[in-house]
Amino acid sequence: MAFYGSTISGDLIIPEGVTKIGHYSFAECNKLDGVLSIPSTYKFPSSDGDYQFYNTSNLKRIIIYSDQIQTDQKISAFDNTGSCDIYVLDNLVETFKQKMPNVTSSRIKSISTMS
Repeated sequence: MAFYGSTISGDLIIPEGVTKIGHYSFAECNKLDGVLSIPSTYKFPSSDGDYQFYNTSNLKRIIIYSDQIQTDQKISAFDNTGSCDIYVLDNLVETFKQKMPNVTSSRIKSISTMS
């Protein structure tokens, strides 16, 4: 819970090389009001926790460059993240829709459609 409830604001770019983020690490960070970028090295879902960005409801956009998904688990990292669009790799749109049951499926889009 490193930044739980923190007043950090703007964009949050998780650096390349990061493979996991702990339980509730950025939850309740409602000042985060920019773009959240998840690197290609990140593994979903993280074995170290869930709800990493829970209730960070002011994000403008979430971009996920990772294709590392464990097919046996749901992804709860983005529950209650408001109404921002979540952009994923083109071939993983349907997988993310299935793995994130608490996120409105119309929010999950292909990176190739991002403007």
